[in-house]
Amino acid sequence: MYSENFVSVIGNVGRAEVKDGSNGNKFATLSIATSERWSDKATGEVKEKTEWHRAVTFRPQLVSLIEKHVGKGDFIRLTGKLRTRSFQTDGETHYSTEIHIDHLGFLSPKSVPETQQDDGEE
Repeated sequence: MYSENFVSVIGNVGRAEVKDGSNGNKFATLSIATSERWSDKATGEVKEKTEWHRAVTFRPQLVSLIEKHVGKGDFIRLTGKLRTRSFQTDGETHYSTEIHIDHLGFLSPKSVPETQQDDGEE
């Protein structure tokens, strides 16, 4: 049986950060907002729900692109794989599911071409 870990998100950037990792390499994190709108059947009122997604990349080409060209409010499309990690805070185990970015493209007017990273492992 075939299975695939693939996610595609189109939304607005809430935050874009590039940091130095413990191994000396840079990594980038993004928060992406996706929204859906509908009309309430009873009142006709338009309602909206926003979901926030955390995305990360350790790939140098994508880190550089994010560092130079991605900012709050940019409308982007990214694809990647879902990964869940755990971490400890005050003795409690917490879990975070992130999108590990494979591809990033700009959907708002930008003078930056789409960038695709090779299929190499992170």
